[in-house]
Amino acid sequence: MNNGTPLTTSSYLRIIQINLRKSFDAHDEFINTASPDDWDVIAIQEPALNSLGNTRANRKWQSFYPSTKAHEGHGRIRAVTLVSTRIGACMQIDVNSSDIVGIRVGTASGLCTIYNIYNKGTSNDTLDQLTQHLKTRNTSTWANWLEVWLRDFNRHHHTWEGDNNRHLRSSTDAITPLLNLIIEHGMQQLLPARIPTREENGSQTRPDNIPSSNNNGPHPNRLHH
Repeated sequence: MNNGTPLTTSSYLRIIQINLRKSFDAHDEFINTASPDDWDVIAIQEPALNSLGNTRANRKWQSFYPSTKAHEGHGRIRAVTLVSTRIGACMQIDVNSSDIVGIRVGTASGLCTIYNIYNKGTSNDTLDQLTQHLKTRNTSTWANWLEVWLRDFNRHHHTWEGDNNRHLRSSTDAITPLLNLIIEHGMQQLLPARIPTREENGSQTRPDNIPSSNNNGPHPNRLHH
C-alpha cells in the first residue's frame, strides 16, 4: 500500500499489538514513533490512562475504547485500539466488557472484524464476556467476515510455547475455556508457534496469540508484537 492511500482501496491490514503495562513513559515513546506509514491498526493492552480514563494519542490516530466506557461504574479499561486516520471505513462494535475493544474495518476485499482483548492471569472473566458476545451476535450477518482476535489472555500451552518453556502450563481450568472457544469458532493461529511475545529478566514467553478465522476476506500482511 502506498503512503496516503485510503485503506478501503487495499486488501491488507498492517497491525501491531503491544502491552504497555500502564507506563506513561513507554506509551509516549511508542506513540511518538508509531507511524501510519508502517501500521494501520494499533492494539494496546494495559494502556496508560489519565485521570479521565483517556490515553494519549495524536492526530494521526483515531482512538477506540471499550464500549462500556460510556457507562458510569464501568470496570478498569485494559484495552485501547488506535486506527490510522487514513482509514475512513471503520466502526465500533458494542461489546459488554471493559477489557475488549471491537472494531470493523472495510477494505477492498471486504470487512474485517478485530477484537483487542486483555484477560487477567488470575481469572477468565474477559474470556467469559467474549464468549457471551460471540453467542449473542447475529451469526448469519458475521459469517463471511474475516475475524482477528488480538489477545493477551495470559495463558500458556505447549501448542504455542517454545521448547524452553515446557514447564509453563496454565491449569486445566484456566486454559480449557480458551482452547474450546478457539476450536468452536474455527480460529487459526496467525503468529507462528514458538515465537515469544514477551521478554523479562532474560526469560522469553508467549502469553499472547493472534487467532484468525479461516474466511475469505482481507488478511493482515504484517503483524508485530
